[in-house]
Amino acid sequence: MGRKIFQKVEFLVSTLVDPTTTNGGFDSFKIGTETEYVSQMLTKIKRFAQHHSCHVWFVAHPRQLHHWVGGPPNLYDISGSAHFINKCDNGIVIHRNRDPSSGPVDQVQVCVRKVRNKVSGTIGDAFLSYDRVTGEFMDIDEHPRKG
Repeated sequence: MGRKIFQKVEFLVSTLVDPTTTNGGFDSFKIGTETEYVSQMLTKIKRFAQHHSCHVWFVAHPRQLHHWVGGPPNLYDISGSAHFINKCDNGIVIHRNRDPSSGPVDQVQVCVRKVRNKVSGTIGDAFLSYDRVTGEFMDIDEHPRKG
C-alpha cells in the first residue's frame, strides 16, 4: 500500500523579501535605532503572515565579517539586528565555497540553524552540487561523475 503524502492540502502563498534592496527602508529620524526598526518590521510581517496564512522568506545578508575564515556565517552575523534570528521560525544559511584551495567551488552548503517547530524539520546541514551548464542543484550523491 502506498504512503499517504498529504492528508490536507492548504493554499500556500509565499513571498520573498530582501530588506537590503527594498526602497524606503530604515530611517533613524522616524523610528529610532536600526534594531528597533527591524524588530517592529518583523513583528508586523509575522502578524501579516499569520493573519493571511502565508509564508514569508527573508533574504538577510551577513554583515562584513572582519575575521572570516571562509566557513558559513551564523544567524547572528546577519546585518542589521539579532532580531532576525530571535523572531524567525526557521533560520537557514546558504553558503558557497569561493576558495578553490578549501574544496570544490561548485559545492553549496545548506545549513538549517533554527527550527522553532520541531515537527517541521531538524537542525543540520546538506551539501548540494551546482551544475553551471544546466543551472541545477543536485545532491552530491546524484551528481554525475566525470571520467
